[in-house]
Amino acid sequence: MVDYDILIDCYCDIFETWENKPLNSNLTYKETHNTIKQILEKEYCEEICDKIKEGNFTEGEVKKIIVELDVQYNIYKNEFEYTKTVEDDLLEKFKKGEL
Repeated sequence: MVDYDILIDCYCDIFETWENKPLNSNLTYKETHNTIKQILEKEYCEEICDKIKEGNFTEGEVKKIIVELDVQYNIYKNEFEYTKTVEDDLLEKFKKGEL
């Protein structure tokens, strides 16, 4: 999720694609970026990390967290890979002077 957050930020700033939609998404990159930021703030926050480190979750709670993180990862995995490929192709063209 962190990688996709960074990728969107860089890609959209460089190529001004904030209003484009990745793959078959109903959301623009700007909307996706905001959603990912919310997920990172909620699901990957320091409080949850500390609770996991300290063992303050029940086994059921940990399993639920893992399932939710897997679902989020799977939702955005294809979009991340697509965006990374497009960005890499554009950067290669830029290096060659084709853009």
